[in-house]
Amino acid sequence: MIEKKSDSNKKTRARRKRTPKKIQFTEISETQREMAKIYSESWDALYCKLAPWKQKALDNNNDSGVAKEFAHRVSKHAEKKIYDLLNAK
Repeated sequence: MIEKKSDSNKKTRARRKRTPKKIQFTEISETQREMAKIYSESWDALYCKLAPWKQKALDNNNDSGVAKEFAHRVSKHAEKKIYDLLNAK
């Protein structure tokens, strides 16, 4: 008859959690600079159109729905600009 090995005999060891290595960018490429510029322009354009109370909420750095919604709108606006630039050529 085949004997089944039990897990109770094995010693359990806690795995050592390793911290992930941080990525260090030594240089910023020209493409990254252009992308950052487009996102910055989108943020400025949309920020000026916000209501004053939403601007204050963003300035106070609170993690509210206003900040999440605004970040989503900025990314959509910037990605639309990037898409238009890539397809215009």
